[in-house]
Amino acid sequence: MRALLLLTGLVLLSPVSPFYFPSLLPTNFCKERKQGDTCQTKLTIFANKLDSPKSILSYDYEAFDFCPGDPSVSTSENIGQVLFGTRLHALALEVNFLTDQPATVYCTKEYSEWSRELSFLVHGVKMLYFHQWVADNLPVTLCDASEGSDNPFCIKNFPLGCYHESESQMIKNTCVFDSSVGDVFLYNHVALTVYYHEETGLVSPGKRIVKVDVVPFSCANPHDCSMEAEHLKLPTSLSEMQKLGKLVIPYSYSVQFKELETSWSSRWDFLLSSTTRQSRIQWMSLVNSIVIATFLSGMVAVILIRALRRDLARYNKDSSGLDDIQEEYGWKLVHGDVFRSPLNSL
Repeated sequence: MRALLLLTGLVLLSPVSPFYFPSLLPTNFCKERKQGDTCQTKLTIFANKLDSPKSILSYDYEAFDFCPGDPSVSTSENIGQVLFGTRLHALALEVNFLTDQPATVYCTKEYSEWSRELSFLVHGVKMLYFHQWVADNLPVTLCDASEGSDNPFCIKNFPLGCYHESESQMIKNTCVFDSSVGDVFLYNHVALTVYYHEETGLVSPGKRIVKVDVVPFSCANPHDCSMEAEHLKLPTSLSEMQKLGKLVIPYSYSVQFKELETSWSSRWDFLLSSTTRQSRIQWMSLVNSIVIATFLSGMVAVILIRALRRDLARYNKDSSGLDDIQEEYGWKLVHGDVFRSPLNSL
């Protein structure tokens, strides 16, 4: 008993790292921190793994030759990120709260030859890989307001680039501008829109992030990013790279802040409604799994009930003495095999 109490005390005194449960720990932001304030003045953007609808393989953010972030910056992992083994990497984007940021280059990558990094980047665009970014434990979303500004359709990722594989895929691809079949374009500029809401009448009032939108652009000139500007085209082979000579990829971003009437407690509602519209439940697979699980559980239950009923009936019958009871048999002999010492023990 004393050993158990000692072990319990050591467990309680040992350092722990708590998990973050979404929508339970709000973070207040402010433009300038005054004495005694606990608000944050900077918003850190984190990058998750990249996945593709055309492949079952997902790649870590560092697998691609992107701009390195700050490894010393970490975030509180929520319970879902822990269960799925999510690794978040802090990006080198400097986002100051309530400070609009014009187009700014935060990193430049240069390629003078056809390398493995460039080839893998082109492969990622062709396989339709998508970025997954996180800000204030909220996924950065790409929204389409074609259904109306009050109810936009949003997804929790945005494409790595633009690629037309064939004429039949012109409509359902990731390109938002006109391009030829076989051309590969990289989205190297992101336009971020941070929506915030000022909470009042609470124990800790303040400004809180309720939504972060992103619009990707492909820009050869980082200071001229628009749909009509020259796009950043990637070479797709060694011959194209030799003809190009040198490839310079400027990674840039811009930030704009807007106030929204949505409260912090309901900031996930728009994303949940979009997920409901885009998800397709496989009813046949669901019913098939339920039937198989029920059938197997029933078989196991029937076998156990029959075995236990037979044993109980044998134990409950009248006997002249304990010596008349037969030896154990069947599955009850397992204890003899478990506790028997091995022949060639160490």
